[in-house]
Amino acid sequence: MFIRGDMAMLKRIVQTGITLAALLVGMQAANAQTKIRFALDWIPGSAHAPFLIALQKGYYKAEGLDVTVDPGKGSTEVVRQLAAGVYDMGFPDINVLAEFNARNPEQAFPVVMSGYEQAPAAIFFLKSKGIKEPKQLDGKKLGSAAHDSTFKLFPIFAQINGIDLPSVQIQYIEPNLREAMLARGEVDATPGQLFNAVMQLKSKGVPESDIGYFMYSKYGLPLYSNSIAANKAFLEKNPEAVRAFLRATMKGVRDMVKDPEEGVKATIKEVYDPSYLPSKADLMVK
Repeated sequence: MFIRGDMAMLKRIVQTGITLAALLVGMQAANAQTKIRFALDWIPGSAHAPFLIALQKGYYKAEGLDVTVDPGKGSTEVVRQLAAGVYDMGFPDINVLAEFNARNPEQAFPVVMSGYEQAPAAIFFLKSKGIKEPKQLDGKKLGSAAHDSTFKLFPIFAQINGIDLPSVQIQYIEPNLREAMLARGEVDATPGQLFNAVMQLKSKGVPESDIGYFMYSKYGLPLYSNSIAANKAFLEKNPEAVRAFLRATMKGVRDMVKDPEEGVKATIKEVYDPSYLPSKADLMVK
């Protein structure tokens, strides 16, 4: 089951893509077997289903692309890897990319398609801990991966909402431990995205009624979020391949909207089936 609001957001993705799709009509498929190394921002979740559907159903292959989709450890790391050419394309948070481009103009690279109209970023906690407003995060232990984009924005969120940032105890943890540690009470709060965190917490035995979160968009940070970005050199050398990737991805988006269950199955296959991509099974949340 998808979190309420996810489908509305995905439908906006489709609407956003209509103009893009129109621009791509009539263009030829990219050269056969153009390799694209694509990096997600995180462990595969429902928000990544369009990419996984396109991969598993052969949409990328039909466009003449040899695509690999790898999990990530946060947008900061994805941006660094894209700039270095480790990956050709990726799905980082646009706010992290904007900061990188401003600080490194000689390495700046573009976004080629927006993923969300509204950022799903939030701070998650257990209601049973008595947290009801952001200010109550004072003195609490926040567990996060160092490169998490939602965590990178936390100081701004804290300032806007009157949180005493120095009092917040930051504990750096691996991405695959985040929700598990929150569920066990080892941390009081974690940053994350609505698409994934609620489902992960429920899978750890946390009742949905005990899952609380402060959406950044409702607490003073109405931001854009993850977008498809491309390494500048790769884009300049392979513009048709990038267009082909977007075409195939939009097919995955439409399939996801038409049949959300297909997105669930694609995500489960990617993350939970060791025979599918063994290297990614290591990133399973235990």
